[in-house]
Amino acid sequence: MGADLYLKNARVVTENVVFLGGAVVRSGKMAEIVSGDAEADAGEVIDLQGKLLLPRVVDGHVHFDQSGRDHSVPF
Repeated sequence: MGADLYLKNARVVTENVVFLGGAVVRSGKMAEIVSGDAEADAGEVIDLQGKLLLPRVVDGHVHFDQSGRDHSVPF
């Protein structure tokens, strides 16, 4: 089955390693992590030109209890 989106030519960052590869997206979900420069049958292909791809990171830019704020988030 073809993919909706293929993100290729990225530096894929996992908790253990950084490698050249990409990700295949089907039905709005990351379905496969690809190592190397393999091609994938997808409706849209985006060349990330060596940018970072962090699979499973939902929001990599979050601030909790940032200095200068007048309230905090209870945990």
